[in-house]
Amino acid sequence: MISLQPAHSMPPLATPKKAASAISGRRVMTRSPSARRSAMADRQGGCSCGQLRFIVQGDPLRVGVCHCLDCRKHHGALFFAAAVFAENTVKITGRSASHKGRHICPDCGSSVYAVSGGEVELHLGAFDAPDQFTPTYELWTDRRDSWLTPISGAAQHARARDANN
Repeated sequence: MISLQPAHSMPPLATPKKAASAISGRRVMTRSPSARRSAMADRQGGCSCGQLRFIVQGDPLRVGVCHCLDCRKHHGALFFAAAVFAENTVKITGRSASHKGRHICPDCGSSVYAVSGGEVELHLGAFDAPDQFTPTYELWTDRRDSWLTPISGAAQHARARDANN
């Protein structure tokens, strides 16, 4: 379960609802060659001011890039990249402000993570160490800017990802 530890000056945060559905699909090795770690190594990250932090253990369920309009608008970028972990492998500390499951630091405004369906999407740019993961899929490629090239070896989805891949 995601562990939230809000600051004393703020009211407790609502914890996300647990999804009853099982996670389908297979695990895919998503670590880059330069980040060889044991499968149970802790990875850390957080916002730019350090107030909102996360620690995650183990490998992600999947790693992907999204070009949809919602992600583009939320992040103010042409695409969004995240490593998706089971909720029970992630520990979050600090305060966050949220909207529709997306969490930002209320102090510095950094977008750090999202919670949905028993999973936590940790933003790749929020990890302390770079080059830990390689995306295995891209979503909403029909919205990808023409000067951006497909990620080599990543599955390409014109719209949303099929639940089986």
